[in-house]
Amino acid sequence: MKRKIVKSIAYFIAIVLLILSVSGCSQNHATNSGNSSSDITISGNNSLAENNAEPQTEHISEVPDGYIGIYTVEDLQNSTYNTEANYILMNDLDLSSVADWDGINNDSVFDGNNYTISNLKSTKSGLFLNSDSIVNLNLENVDINLKENVEGGDDYPGEIGALARFAHNVENCTATGKLNYNKGTAPWQYIGGMVGRYYSDDTSIKNCKCGVNITYKQVNNDAADSVIGGICGEVQVGGNKKIENCEYYGTITAENVSIGGILGRNFYQKLEMNNCTFSGTISCNFNNNDSSYVFSGQKIIGGILGHCDYNTVIKNCRNIGEISANVNLDEVPRFNYSFGGIVGNYSRRSVTLLNCYLAGEFNIQGENKQVGALIGSDSDSDLHISNCAYLKNDSYGIIATNAMFANCKAMTEEKMQDINNYPFDNKNEWKNVKGSYPIHNATNETA
Repeated sequence: MKRKIVKSIAYFIAIVLLILSVSGCSQNHATNSGNSSSDITISGNNSLAENNAEPQTEHISEVPDGYIGIYTVEDLQNSTYNTEANYILMNDLDLSSVADWDGINNDSVFDGNNYTISNLKSTKSGLFLNSDSIVNLNLENVDINLKENVEGGDDYPGEIGALARFAHNVENCTATGKLNYNKGTAPWQYIGGMVGRYYSDDTSIKNCKCGVNITYKQVNNDAADSVIGGICGEVQVGGNKKIENCEYYGTITAENVSIGGILGRNFYQKLEMNNCTFSGTISCNFNNNDSSYVFSGQKIIGGILGHCDYNTVIKNCRNIGEISANVNLDEVPRFNYSFGGIVGNYSRRSVTLLNCYLAGEFNIQGENKQVGALIGSDSDSDLHISNCAYLKNDSYGIIATNAMFANCKAMTEEKMQDINNYPFDNKNEWKNVKGSYPIHNATNETA
């Protein structure tokens, strides 16, 4: 009898040990299933969008204190009548039933709870008109087609973004679809893949990815100050602004307008741009020879930032997309046309570029233009470029004047695929991507 008991105990212990062993192996497999190499593999094109643009799937199941839950399309529409409340999305919403979406207002926090709002159609607005903070929200398959003039008052006409016309803070959001701005009746137009303008003191756009395809056709010669940004059209109004860990991977097709792959223009604000990637496509023609055409600013394209009007620091940013433009003018323009792989042009205050690179296709044709691999400006006054790299091209230097800067390097495509060849002072913060170009460790990790 005792022997049977001992055998039973031994058998039980063996089963327990076997279960623990299998569990441990499964845990180790889950832990080690990531890439153990220093290289990571991305199939398809150079963009991280294929792998990282998937919406987050973790959701809060109960409405937290201080929030109102959004469960239906009607709930979402009615939220505009109580703009001071905080809202949280409690499931995915399909806006297909709404023929022409009217943008909503929110002066507090709208938490998307990592859910998706899909199939927004509008001839007037993106999801929001004005918003204070938008977080954890995914927009999918927006279809915005502006046919009439969009006015926000005499001071702010013509802003549009798939997410919002105006916003203070945006974080952990994605957007896909199309935005067609086939008009130009407002004297100023600020167009962003996600946000038209963002403003107020100490605001930020963080951890966002945008694949909204933007088309712009100018039909009014007075629309001289218009800008397009893959993420945001323009930042303005005081304080410190930050754009971090954002990527634009869509397509911008336009004419006679300034463009930035991430931000169209920084207008008189202190700005920091960190860990941003342009992996999309920009195509723009400049062909307006009308003598009545009013130039209130230069026409500019930049891979990360288009037009810089104030103190800006850009770090750990990269352009791996495609930019093409053609300056087809019979007359010498009143202002020069400037094109830069990172920044189109700058004026008035200082610009600093650190640990940035251009590896994408950069093809600018025509006369009366300034082209630089990093900045398209013809001046090196108060310009600080260091530890940067660019794909070697005999048709342009670092900036339009071919001035040299500290520890910058032109490299072949093969060399640019290995971070060890870069002149960066923080190589340990970057990692190689097999078949593509290095990414910063922080880039898009939470997007």
